[in-house]
Amino acid sequence: MEMIKTDGLNRRQWLKLSVSSLVGIFSTTLFGRGISNLNDQNIISNHQNLSNQKESTMVLKHVVFHSPGPQWKTGVDFREQPGVMEHVQHYAKLHGDNKLFMGGPFIDADSGGMMVAAEGVSRQEIEAYAALDPAVTSGLLTFVVKTWYIAMAEKESQE
Repeated sequence: MEMIKTDGLNRRQWLKLSVSSLVGIFSTTLFGRGISNLNDQNIISNHQNLSNQKESTMVLKHVVFHSPGPQWKTGVDFREQPGVMEHVQHYAKLHGDNKLFMGGPFIDADSGGMMVAAEGVSRQEIEAYAALDPAVTSGLLTFVVKTWYIAMAEKESQE
C-alpha cells in the first residue's frame, strides 16, 4: 500500500485525504479497482453483475428479528423481562447444535434483537424454531424472519 506524506496538512486537508483514501480502499475491495476508475457506468455494471449471480454463489443468511410483544414491560431492562431466560436457553440450545451463527439483543431500550442462523439451516427450520420460542409463545416477543444477502463482509465471515 502506498504511503502518503501528511506533514504540513491542516485538519481539513488531512480529513479530505483520509476520506479519499478510505473511499479508494473501499472501492478497490468492493469493485476490484481504484476510485479513479469508478464511474456511474462501472457502478451500474457491478450492480448488474451482483444481480445476475446465481443464488448458489450468493452468501445468504436467515435472520430472526425479535421485537417486544404484548407482554413486554416497557422501561424494564431486557434482562429482567419475565421469560427472557427461557428465550436465551432456547437459542443457546440451537447455538450448541451449531445451528446458530450469532445472536443477541440490540442495546437501545425496548427494541428487541436478532438471531442469525448458521450455514445450512433453512428458512423454514429457523421459522419453526423461532415460533417455538417460549418468549414468543408467551407474548413477550414477536418475530419475523428475513433472508439477508451479505454483499460485503470480511472473507472469514462469509465462509
